[in-house]
Amino acid sequence: LRPDFYANNLKKVRAIITPVIEDYKSGKITYAEAEFNARTKIYQSVNPNFNPDVEYMKDTLSRDIPSVDNSLFILARKLLLNA
Repeated sequence: LRPDFYANNLKKVRAIITPVIEDYKSGKITYAEAEFNARTKIYQSVNPNFNPDVEYMKDTLSRDIPSVDNSLFILARKLLLNA
């Protein structure tokens, strides 16, 4: 693992989920909602057409969920918890 991997991805995730962090910090949404919204934003950063309302309603085998490195979700949770 490259030493800059964490720092680069932390910046990337922060840029993607900044609106979610702001909503969570201001109390507009709960932590559970923030985590769901952050996950959605990360998926949409790969595929802008990703719609969780459509995809999560499909049969598990029919879902079209973008491939994303799991570390991005871990970093998103860290950013939310630190907010």
